[in-house]
Order: sequence, then C-alpha cells, then structure tokens
Amino acid sequence: MAPVLICSRDTSLPPWEILRKLINKNYSVLALTNWSNETFPQALELYDLLHWFEGILASGKEKMKNRILLSLILWLKGII
Repeated sequence: MAPVLICSRDTSLPPWEILRKLINKNYSVLALTNWSNETFPQALELYDLLHWFEGILASGKEKMKNRILLSLILWLKGII
C-alpha cells in the first residue's frame, strides 16, 4: 500500500476516528511527534491512543530534527 500522510486540521472527523479507520483498513500507522523527552513517558501513560501506532518517533527522545525523523521512520518501515 502507498504511504499516506494524514494531518488532520480541517476535517469533519476527529483525528482518532481517522486513525481508527486507517487501522481497520490495515494501513500501517506510524507517529512522528515533537513531544519532549521529559513528558513523552507521561503521555504514553495518559493517552491510550498512542498505543495504537505501530511505531512512534519522538524528536525530543531521539534528539533529531523532524525532517530527519520523518526520513528515518519512512526508511525503518521500508517506505523509502
């Protein structure tokens, strides 16, 4: 399946419903976030939705810029 990048700012569906639909259609769902290294562990505890992703790269944790992270996540999943 071709990669799909979803940025949900202007949609009639909440982001978690878009995510659920993609999962139900057997898309690989990956997250790229700029969450800080200090707060990301708490976010994982607070938001069950974060566990729906097959993989998450957090720039604060990885100490990388988002553009490099995006390339890394696409490479790790064999998309590029």
